This record gives sequence, C-alpha cells and structure tokens, in this order.
Amino acid sequence: MSCLAWNQRNVDSLATGYGNTGFGSTGKGFLCIWSLKNPKTAVQMMYTHSGVSTIDFSSLRPNLLAVGLNDGSVSIHNIRRQKEHPSANRILLGKHRCPVWQVRWICCRAHKVEHVVSVSTEGQFIKWNSHGNLMQIDVLKLKKNLFNAVWVSREKRPIYPKENGFVKIRAICFDFSPKDASTYILGTESGLLHRCSCSIGEHFLNSYLGHDAPVYQVQWSPHLNQIFISASADWTVKLWHEKIFSPTIVFRTGDKHITGVCWAPNNSTVFACASLNGSIQVWDITKSTLEPIRSKKSYGNIACLAFARDSSNVAAGHEDGTVSTFHISGLEFVGSKSSNRLRDAISNATLV
Repeated sequence: MSCLAWNQRNVDSLATGYGNTGFGSTGKGFLCIWSLKNPKTAVQMMYTHSGVSTIDFSSLRPNLLAVGLNDGSVSIHNIRRQKEHPSANRILLGKHRCPVWQVRWICCRAHKVEHVVSVSTEGQFIKWNSHGNLMQIDVLKLKKNLFNAVWVSREKRPIYPKENGFVKIRAICFDFSPKDASTYILGTESGLLHRCSCSIGEHFLNSYLGHDAPVYQVQWSPHLNQIFISASADWTVKLWHEKIFSPTIVFRTGDKHITGVCWAPNNSTVFACASLNGSIQVWDITKSTLEPIRSKKSYGNIACLAFARDSSNVAAGHEDGTVSTFHISGLEFVGSKSSNRLRDAISNATLV
C-alpha cells in the first residue's frame, strides 16, 4: 500500500492505493474503496496501468477521487460508476514527466469550485481545472532556472545542486493554507520547506530550514491558520509558524523515518505520526513535547496515516497491503476557543 484517503462526506468510507512506486517501477496498481461497516471485503476495486502513488477525495463531490500514478498520470475516478466499463469511470487530466508524489483537491470557496493540484518529482506543480469538462489545464511550473539556490552555513554552500546553471529541486509534498487557497507549503527531498504562491510562480515567498532529510508530509493546522507541521526521514516531526523560518517546536520520535503526520480534527493540540518501523504515536502539546501521550507498535512498515474528518478514528496503511484503523479516545475538545488553546500551548512549550 502506498496511500489512503478518507471520504470527506461519508466518514465510514476509505480509499486505498496499491502498487510498486519505487524508482523505475513499471508494474500495474489498483484502488480499493472500503467501508468500516464491512472491513473484510472491499466495496469496489479499480485497476490502474501503473502503481498508485497518491489519492484524494473531493469535498464538494464526494464520489470523485483524484489519483496520481507512478508513471506521472493524473486522473479523476467516479466511484459511483462501478458497474460500468472501467474506462467510463475515469477521466485522464494529463501527465507529469516523473512520478506524482501528491494530489489534492483545492476548493475556491468564492466560486464554489474545486481544482486538482499535483506535484511530481521533477518539481513541476500543476493545477488542473476540474470545472466544466474537467479537461482545461492551468500549469503552474516551479521553473528551475528562476529559483535562487538556498545558501547555508558559513561556507555559503548551496543546499540545492546546480546543473548547467539550473537549480535542481525535487518536490515531495505540499499543503495549501486554510485561510488562503493561493498559498501553499512545499516539502522537498533536501529537507527544506518553502512557502509559495500560485500568483507568484517564479519565486519562493519564504524558506524554512530545519530538517536534515526528505520531508514526506506537511500539513497546516485546521485550527490555527499560521501553524503547520512536517514529518521527515530525519526521525523528527517539527511544528512551524509561517512567519518564523526555523522550527518552533521539535518532536523527537526516536523511531525510523516518519512517513506521515496528521492533526486531530477535533482537538487543536493533538497530532498523530507514523514511522517506517510500524510505530504510531499520538502527541498532545499541552501535555508534553518530549514524550507522546500514546504509542502503539503495529506490525509491518507504515506507509501512510490519516484521521477521518471530524472524528477520532485514524487509519494506517501498511506496506504489506493491510489497513489498520484505531479509535483514539479522550481527544474530544470542540469549541470556539480551540485556536487559542493551541496558541497558548505553543507559547508555553517554547517558554519551557
């Protein structure tokens, strides 16, 4: 298993993606739709011509699933058309030159429309216009020759290598700001994070230095707009403020590569993370920044992790193809002061 996504409307529905997504892989993959009401058998299965590397459900049209493949293809699957011919439930949006690392549906609330956004290994960032016939394409390229190399240390060494005068950037993950659908955080293979804007496609707005290895996932807080969190292969999870360019809090997990991190939707100070060795940890910033409040050793390597919407249910996808679901009790904290609670917890943690 390479990826999973909860349905935005039906919290009992879970999509999972499978296939070999390693370098140079050419094998096929498939998608499964599961229901927690009957976890033994998949509700639906759809085969793909390449390994599935990333998926995401639409929030406005919950029957639509965006899919990114290892061969660079980006498509939309309509899971309601399961009885028709396989080609009838799929619309190909286009193709990257390299494997797709992440796809996301981005909602423009002013016009009540959604677009599919994808990023691939070569640094190409594309917004696919899914309005109307789903085929119009708006390309937002991260142009290598227009990026300035980020310099670090006293020796002024570029953290990105240059090839023939071009800066080589390998993007892995991204997340859009909940307060501004044109601003996003981009995670890279070098460990750097960048704040970017769709309206300024030629430069970074800011860069964040703190990770020493690839960043596998980044996620804005759903409770406090200025805060986001990142998971890296350097065994750490780091919390950031968008106006501070070094990590505000560092969570040292003591495990292998951290493959996924996600905020609890119903408690502003809680997040969960998963590591490659099968460990799942739950952290509460109000309790401690040194030790997780809960830790569970699962079997097999964990490739992905996600909370269900407005729920304490979290799903973990294992590399052997199995899915584990957990209910984390005691996380319920819903109220208008949730953002203040997170702000106070961060302030207290940094003072300590």
